[in-house]
Amino acid sequence: LFYIIHYPDTTIGDIKTLDLLVHAAKHHDYEIVDMTFRVWYRLSEMLMKLDDKPTWNRFVDHINELINLLCKHCQLNEDLAQDELLDETGDFADFRFSVIEVM
Repeated sequence: LFYIIHYPDTTIGDIKTLDLLVHAAKHHDYEIVDMTFRVWYRLSEMLMKLDDKPTWNRFVDHINELINLLCKHCQLNEDLAQDELLDETGDFADFRFSVIEVM
């Protein structure tokens, strides 16, 4: 991540790496998506410490796409009855809490 932020458009700092992470976030299995969270969280920490608007702007499209995908993943299934509550101890609930932390 350091090279992607500080040395963009170089072989080791190619921002296309984030394209692969976004692609993983499109996967229908939320456990696959969950595997990318550490990278996204670390990227956000590094960008916040850097506090450089032009650098942040290079990542806006990837982050916006990630947020949209995560919102879709967090939606409840249509087969859940209107009066039925989400199990807060299940894997899907854990995933939704992880999404909160990433965002």
